[in-house]
Amino acid sequence: MMSRGRLILLGSLLLIGVGGLLLGRHGYLAAKAVVADRLIDRAFLAHLADGRIHRPWGWADMHPIAVLEVGRLGVRRTVLRGASGESLAFGVGHVDGTAPPNAPGNCVLAGHRDRAFAFLADLKP
Repeated sequence: MMSRGRLILLGSLLLIGVGGLLLGRHGYLAAKAVVADRLIDRAFLAHLADGRIHRPWGWADMHPIAVLEVGRLGVRRTVLRGASGESLAFGVGHVDGTAPPNAPGNCVLAGHRDRAFAFLADLKP
């Protein structure tokens, strides 16, 4: 049987280990988001330069097609082609079958209201 002191030590080590894993995972996801944003911005600049499709990474099922800006709020969101789970994980998606951004017709954009579209609460008519 373990002594009380050893049980407390073991419990503390387990908590520290689990906490470290959770913090490490959070750090990894935050770093991944920063890298993804940079790659998406780079792909959009390449698209502006030559008008061709540039995927932010080789296996991406989306690519940047426009930028949504609300100057008063300092908001800038890159719009990605398609409203797939991958697109929405990284920002605003353009719904296939609707008018492209800056074209006649209804352009439909999709995004998470607590992340990409959180600024909507601050818009005024």
